[in-house]
Amino acid sequence: MTDDLFTAVFFRDDAIPEKYRIAAPIEQREYLCDGAIKNWAGPQQDVRSPICEAIAVQPRRIGSYPLLTEKQALETLDAACRAYDHGRGEWPTMSVEERIQHVEDFAYRMKERRDDVC
Repeated sequence: MTDDLFTAVFFRDDAIPEKYRIAAPIEQREYLCDGAIKNWAGPQQDVRSPICEAIAVQPRRIGSYPLLTEKQALETLDAACRAYDHGRGEWPTMSVEERIQHVEDFAYRMKERRDDVC
C-alpha cells in the first residue's frame, strides 16, 4: 500500500480534532436496574472504534461496558416488569403531561452530556 493511500485510509491521532479525541478509554462499570445504578465487577465487553489507527492498523479500544450475565439480565427484566405492574405502575398511570415533563428533563440532561456521548 502506498503511503498516500495508507494515510488517506488510516488516521493518525493528530488528524482527529482535539475535541473529539478520547484521551483514555471510558470504562463503564455500572448498569441500571430497578431504578438504581449497580456496580459491576465481572467481565467487560471491549468497545472498538471504527476508525483504525495508522500505527497498528486495527480498531482502537475506546472503552468497555459490563458484560452482564443471564442473572443480571433477568434481574433487570423483573425490575422492569415490577415497575410496569401490568399497566398499573407509576409511569403508565402518569398523566401525559407528567410523562412529557420527564422526557423533556431527561433530554435536557442528555444535552448537557452531548460531548461525552458523541
